[in-house]
Amino acid sequence: MNAVFDQAQFQINRNRAALPPSAAVTALPLLLRHALSCLLLAVADAAFARRPGSELSLLQETQKRLQRLQPLRPRRAGTQADYIRQLIGREE
Repeated sequence: MNAVFDQAQFQINRNRAALPPSAAVTALPLLLRHALSCLLLAVADAAFARRPGSELSLLQETQKRLQRLQPLRPRRAGTQADYIRQLIGREE
């Protein structure tokens, strides 16, 4: 019985040695493509899925919740140059 296991182990080691070494860099594009595909599918599912009794999709509900979390202060319409002038205390 041990001879069978030794022979199987020898064949596995021989086959493993024959394979080219795989680097993480070669698998990275495929990994990124799969991750992006999964993310896009999740967003698409949320865009069309609705909870029972709700008029909004899950994506719209999530966007609404995120907007509520943003600060309620009004945004200034000044330019970056105006901001820098204000910091140094010089008005033109």
